[in-house]
Amino acid sequence: RLAAEIASLEQRTSNLPIEQVEVRAQLCEDLGLTPDDLPYAGELLDVYEDRAEWRGAAERVLRGFAISLLVPQQHYDAVAHWVNSRRLTYRGRGGSTVGARLTYLRVPSRRVPLQAHHPGELLLADCVEVKEGSFRDYLFEELMRRADHRCAADLEQFRSHRKAVTREGQVRSGDRHEKDDRHRVDDTRRRVLGWGNE
Repeated sequence: RLAAEIASLEQRTSNLPIEQVEVRAQLCEDLGLTPDDLPYAGELLDVYEDRAEWRGAAERVLRGFAISLLVPQQHYDAVAHWVNSRRLTYRGRGGSTVGARLTYLRVPSRRVPLQAHHPGELLLADCVEVKEGSFRDYLFEELMRRADHRCAADLEQFRSHRKAVTREGQVRSGDRHEKDDRHRVDDTRRRVLGWGNE
């Protein structure tokens, strides 16, 4: 499994799991589209180098969003039909067919802009770079919705903000607190953000 993942990574630049790459490849082939037409959010987002200490937290908070396929309005009907009309699969170990999961987001042509946050507060969204291109405005808006967590330098700051995150990966959203240590916060094998997988 690891050998297959490494071989796949050598042929692409993203950090996405192989099953996401394979499902999109089949979707694009069947609809006559390219991966640039239907990128995953994580392929267009990366953590700024000077904010690298927040990478693990960003990966945890944004993982679900990062592995979501972005579908522009003009391709929405075709993608929805394609997804609904088949069982989603990818090649698993030994070449067997395994069921797959796909989350996709319809990207409308227009959106209502969000208010900017207070100056001086470092939000997780401020730590994430957005790649230039047609999805840039949409991604900025989504980051302000999904990564509007205050980057807490200590637990006092963490407890004093309704939405906050620590470098160690503890996430607070109101009364809900989560820390998922099934994988280390700095485990590079779990990365899904970025347009380079070196």
